[in-house]
Amino acid sequence: AEFRKIFAGEPEAEAGAEIVVARNFVVEAQTLRAFAGKPGGYAFGPRAEAPPQLLARAAQVIRAAELEPLHRAPRAAPPAESASARYFAAATSGEVFDDPLGEFTRVREALLPCYPEDVRLKKLAARLFTMAQAGQYNYPRAVKRGDAVAASLALAEFTKAALSALHLLNRRYAPYYKWLWRSAAELPKLSEAARETAALFEPNAERENLIESICARVRAELAAQGLSSSDDPFLVAQAVETTRRIKSEYLRKLSVTAG
Repeated sequence: AEFRKIFAGEPEAEAGAEIVVARNFVVEAQTLRAFAGKPGGYAFGPRAEAPPQLLARAAQVIRAAELEPLHRAPRAAPPAESASARYFAAATSGEVFDDPLGEFTRVREALLPCYPEDVRLKKLAARLFTMAQAGQYNYPRAVKRGDAVAASLALAEFTKAALSALHLLNRRYAPYYKWLWRSAAELPKLSEAARETAALFEPNAERENLIESICARVRAELAAQGLSSSDDPFLVAQAVETTRRIKSEYLRKLSVTAG
């Protein structure tokens, strides 16, 4: 509970409470090679005998020895938006080969399956707002005035926010951007919306229709999860509805774009 309070950015978190996270969740194979066979390292055997295929996978392995105190929370803990999803995605994915102290496993279990609910809703509201602003509002206007660069940037912002929202609606952490779409396409819910984001980048795509279709699918899932009772197709309204479900006054009063 103490860890969750700090993670959520609650101001009443106790002074001196400590959370431990991995400093480097992803360790390159070259670095892991140096640890092979050493106490506290990976049981790969002697350096020369480390299987190449195992070392190739090592970039996805988390080394428990890299754990270190990250933050001794003051009475005002850091806000929710300081928590980067890609690090949590790395920390909760892949295979741990060695954790003799059990510290990493303890932290990993505390992070699963996703953010505490209020933090999830805060981040989701921010993504919904960006989807509305970049995709539903700015993209068609940039197209109408013939600004191809602005339209492309708006489309990219919409896509990134949409894929992040799909993860949050599935209660999953969003990975690093280059794996974001692949991960979203494999989610149990809203995989069709993920496929529609890919279609946005096909030649001659009807992008404005696809944007509205993606937003409609997200809106339906919000209703299914009891996060909105609004049928407004513009996602700013859905961001407002989602924000109203946040119990923490501290998080609820943050800017809608925070998260």
